[in-house]
Amino acid sequence: MYRYILAFAVAFGGAQYFISTPALAQSTIKCESRKFKYRECDAGMRRPRVVRQLSGTPCVAGDTWGFARGVIWVDKGCSAVFADSGGRPPQRYYRNRDPYPDDRYQQPRRGYDDRSYDPYRGDPQSDW
Repeated sequence: MYRYILAFAVAFGGAQYFISTPALAQSTIKCESRKFKYRECDAGMRRPRVVRQLSGTPCVAGDTWGFARGVIWVDKGCSAVFADSGGRPPQRYYRNRDPYPDDRYQQPRRGYDDRSYDPYRGDPQSDW
């Protein structure tokens, strides 16, 4: 009896990999800028991406299309099909990590100033 239960459990567990569920299906949204005018389309996406461009006008992120709080906007003739890439947006750098690790540009640290005050010289900005 235990063999049959085990065989059923293995068969049922393996079938989950081959059956697609609607929850895992990826939804797409078509958003078009008609007559080169600005338009917003409601979308419940976190990070949309262009899946297929429908217009001859290029769809450039931040210029002819973008998104904010569940809304995709298109402008300047951009027409495309969008899908959610999912996940959280990548962090550029972490809180305590230097954003310029190659030392090409190092801004002065807080409390450090090249024009330090010298009581015997006077005001450091008086030379200007």
